[in-house]
Amino acid sequence: DFARENIRQNNAAGGADAAAPPWNSDPASEIPPTTPSRPKKRKSKKAMGLAKPSPMAKPRKPLSEAKRKPKVNDSAAEKAQLRKPVSRDPSRDLKQIGYHYLGPIAAGAYSTILRATIQDSNVMVAVKTFDNGKCAKDKAIGKARDRELMVLRLLRSEDERGHKHIANLVAEHETPQTMFAVLEYCGGGSLQRLLQQQQARGPLGMCGMDAPRVADLAKQLASALKYLHSCGVAHRDIKPGNILFDAEGALKLCDFGFATRCHDHELKQQCGTPSFFAPELTMAHEGYLGRPVDMWALGCVLFEMLHGLPAFSGGSVEQLFTRIRAANHVPFAPDLPGEARSIISALLTRDPTERITAAALLDEPWIRSAPQTSPLAPKKE
Repeated sequence: DFARENIRQNNAAGGADAAAPPWNSDPASEIPPTTPSRPKKRKSKKAMGLAKPSPMAKPRKPLSEAKRKPKVNDSAAEKAQLRKPVSRDPSRDLKQIGYHYLGPIAAGAYSTILRATIQDSNVMVAVKTFDNGKCAKDKAIGKARDRELMVLRLLRSEDERGHKHIANLVAEHETPQTMFAVLEYCGGGSLQRLLQQQQARGPLGMCGMDAPRVADLAKQLASALKYLHSCGVAHRDIKPGNILFDAEGALKLCDFGFATRCHDHELKQQCGTPSFFAPELTMAHEGYLGRPVDMWALGCVLFEMLHGLPAFSGGSVEQLFTRIRAANHVPFAPDLPGEARSIISALLTRDPTERITAAALLDEPWIRSAPQTSPLAPKKE
């Protein structure tokens, strides 16, 4: 009887067989104490931070984290400012430096070229923009931008007027986000576009340009390269896409993104367009001189103008480079003038020390006596 009475009293006080309170469906709710007589309540899993939140419950930030303020230092703030993206409104960007935006021309890996007019004079220009944030973040991009601007400044410093067959630097501007290089505008299209239109007229290899016209363009290109090389600069990306025409049809060499100071020291960076590589550029790690590389590329350009197809091609880069190293170009057209054939052979000479220079090329009779002709302007699309 005494044992039964003890069990009855325990059950009445909240023992195992007592009626359980209605549990909350939320597992994070606080568990009620089993005995009211205990002096301290047992901490719930929620209070100890062990309970899992309800699927619908939003996670709460710890109070200490919510109150925490980020530390800011001036140098970090400056870098963040530089990393801000360039405004997507080029019209506003150009207006603040005194130009009226007309439209885009082209976009490259680290720059964009825009067409604009100078507000004070209404003269049309090409504005090359460099994203300072990208240049600060990627040292290689920043170095390429600085090298290109250095070359453009150098070419202009040698002659205030620049050279008539180079797209010269007109002005420079800078905002916290963007560097602007203002260049002469060439509205006559590119040689590449002109060649594409020529090639569309007939079978490949049968739609080259007239020899007298090519001789005139070769004279203009040689003049630009003579000036460039006399300034101690190698272009390193001579190709039809980087040869433009102004509104009067005069040739302008442009895009100095791979240009560098050369003098007589060897270069080792392999850059440019593979089908216009000189043999020594295919093995750039062994070192090469900048000026002869430009002259080889000029030979490739003249060949394509006269024949309507590239001098070198291949099913792979390895095959292309093998043909270039052997100077194994596409055979000359049977009706090609002998003087043109001799000049291209002098330009596509495997030994860079034996390759003809820009100054010597200008003295060649076929080039020197070339009539001044206005090249066909590319058709408007």
